[in-house]
Amino acid sequence: MSGFKVLVQVTSVTCRVLLVSAIAISLFSRQAQAEPEEQQAYYLRGKQVEQLYTDYSESLKTEFEKLRVIVANERPDLLPRLQQPERRQYGYQLIPQILSDPDAACADTSLVSQESPFHPKSSRFSWPITESRINKQTRKQVDQLEPGLLPLAEAGAIDNRDPAIESMIETYLELRKSHRSIDEMIQHNWLWQREVSLRKAKYDASTLVHDAIVERTQLRDEFRNADADNIAGTGGLNPLDYVHVEPAGPGLWVVHIPVNTDIEDEMFLQEFKQEVEKRWCINDGEDEYRLQIELRKLPAETLYGGESSDHGLIAVPQKADQISPLEHCRKFPGDAASLTSGSQQTYVQTECLFVGPEDVKASTLVHEFGHLLGFEDEYVRGYRDLSKDGYEIIEIVPNGEDIMANSSQGGIHRRHFLALIAGTHYRAGMKAADRGDHEAAIIAYNKAVEIDADPLNTAYAYNNLGWSLKQLERNEEAMRAFEAAAERRPGWSLPVNNLKLVRKSMDQTD
Repeated sequence: MSGFKVLVQVTSVTCRVLLVSAIAISLFSRQAQAEPEEQQAYYLRGKQVEQLYTDYSESLKTEFEKLRVIVANERPDLLPRLQQPERRQYGYQLIPQILSDPDAACADTSLVSQESPFHPKSSRFSWPITESRINKQTRKQVDQLEPGLLPLAEAGAIDNRDPAIESMIETYLELRKSHRSIDEMIQHNWLWQREVSLRKAKYDASTLVHDAIVERTQLRDEFRNADADNIAGTGGLNPLDYVHVEPAGPGLWVVHIPVNTDIEDEMFLQEFKQEVEKRWCINDGEDEYRLQIELRKLPAETLYGGESSDHGLIAVPQKADQISPLEHCRKFPGDAASLTSGSQQTYVQTECLFVGPEDVKASTLVHEFGHLLGFEDEYVRGYRDLSKDGYEIIEIVPNGEDIMANSSQGGIHRRHFLALIAGTHYRAGMKAADRGDHEAAIIAYNKAVEIDADPLNTAYAYNNLGWSLKQLERNEEAMRAFEAAAERRPGWSLPVNNLKLVRKSMDQTD
C-alpha cells in the first residue's frame, strides 16, 4: 500500500499547487541556466537597444534645451508645458497614480457577456520591435523637430512666430510621450525575456497552446462559425490559505482577504482598496458576492528590525532606494497577501503585489489582485527564439470576457466566486485528510465538486476524493472519483495511475 500512498496522498504543503494547470507554473521560479545572463543573446541584444535608447534620449534632451530657450525668451507663459525627457525613476515607496474607473460598479451577470463572439488576436514584442520604434521616433525628431527649431533660433527668421513655437511644443510633447512609452517597452522586454530564459519548459508548453488557439481561430473564421464558444484559457485556481469565504446573510457571500502592506501613502491605499472592492463584486439577482480587503500596515522598520548579515545590521530601505523585489517580498509574513513598492512595473510575484511608479489603470490592479486571490492568468504567453536577437514574446487572449484574460474589458463572473467558495472546502478536505479524518475530507471534497463547475479545479478535487475513499476501503466509489478526475482533465496521468492501482488492489483481495 505504500506505493499507492506515494501516488495519491497529498499534504497541506502541496495544497497551494494542486489546482494549477499543467503549464501555469509559478512566475519567477528559478532554474539553473546553462550560461550566465550576461552571455545570453537576449541580454546582449537588450544592452544594444538600451544604448540606442540612451543615445536617442541625449539627442532629444539637446533639442529640448533649444526649445526651452526659445520659449523662455518669447513665450514664457508656455514654459510650464515643457518637461525634460527622462526615464521614470523607480524605487521603494515610489507609488503610481491610480487611473480610476468612475463607472465601475458591482456587476450584473446578465450584463457582462459581449454582444459578439470574441476574436482572439496574437500580439508580440521583442528587442527588434523596440529598436524599430526608437528609430522611428529618431527620424521624427530629425525630420520634424530639428528643422522646425532652426528658424526659430534666429531672430526675425519667420514673421508669425507664435504659431510656429506652439507647433514645435506639440511636436516635442508627442516625442516625449513616445519616449516614455519606449522606456516602458524596454522594461517589459527585460521582465519577460529574462523570464523566458529561466523557464524555457514552461513557455515551450505555453507556445504550443498559443499556436493551437491561433489555428482554431483561423478555422473558425474560415467556416464563419459565429456561434463557436470562446476558447477557454489555461488558468485555474490556486487556493490560498489566507483567503476566507463566509456567508454574511441570506444570499450574500463575502470573501475576506488580509493584505499586509508597508506602503506609506494613505491616499493610494484607500484608492486601491476602493477600486478593487467595487470591481470584485457580483449581484446576479439571486445571490450577491463581495470582496472585503483588510489592510494591515507593516512599517519597514518592523520588516527589517534587528535583521543582520555578515556586514552588520541590514539597513531599512528609504524612499527611492533600489531594492530586490523578491528579497523584500520574503520579509512579509505568510499569513496574508502583500502589497508593496520598489519594482519597475506593476505585477504579482509569489503572492506579493508590487506597484511600479508608472500610472496604473484601476482595471490592471483588479486583474493583479485576482492573482492574490489565487487565480492564474487566462491569457497565454509564449515565445519565438530569434537567435542573436533574443526572444519574441507572443501573447494571445483566448477569452475576452474574463478579467484574468482581459484586464481592460473582461469582467468578474459568478464562477470566480464559486471557485473561491469551493476552494475553502477543498482546503478543509486537505486538512482533514492530513489529520486522518477521511470522513470529513470526503464531505468537504464533495462540496467542492458540487459548487465549482470548472473541470480543471474539479479534476484535482475528484482525485483527492478518490484517495480518501480508498483509505476507507470504499473502492468502487474511489474508482468513480478517479474516473471523473481523468475525464475532466484529459491526459493527466495521476488519476489514471491511481485507478489502475485501485483495481490491482481489489484484484489482490478477491
